[in-house]
Amino acid sequence: MTLDPIFCVDPDSPQARIMYARKKFRDSLQLYQRILRLSPSTQPDPRIGIGLCFWQLGEKAKAKKAWERSLELVSGTVLTYYVILILHQQPKHWVPQLLLGLEALNASKDLSKTEEQRTQAFTIGSKHIERSFGINQKNAASANCLSEYFIRRGEPRKVCYSRDY
Repeated sequence: MTLDPIFCVDPDSPQARIMYARKKFRDSLQLYQRILRLSPSTQPDPRIGIGLCFWQLGEKAKAKKAWERSLELVSGTVLTYYVILILHQQPKHWVPQLLLGLEALNASKDLSKTEEQRTQAFTIGSKHIERSFGINQKNAASANCLSEYFIRRGEPRKVCYSRDY
């Protein structure tokens, strides 16, 4: 009998989170990468943590790539859907949507880019954040980002308030 690694609790996962919280991003990154190597279909997806570590280490392109891969796998995998149903968890693919949205909104503020590139990054970021909020309307981070989006667009009446959720 073999154990399906997707149902196993990985002892490295809490350790990786602790290393991240202690700002030991390299150590955390190594642990998340180890988790991914040993159990690529584990949930929660270690690619989210890998991306966060890369972001903190200043490797923003690698962070974005990790989050895009997470989103690609989660949104296209039937297995993940069944695991979510079995574990009675809410789908987590709003997380990479939010992180990719934040990355794009951050890029939209980069003055070394052309106005067209910044506008495109802002549009892409806004779409990711809208999708994230659409998936999980009770998440304060998504609501906060969406509120900033409406304020920047000059539509303060559409701002999301936590009391509404």
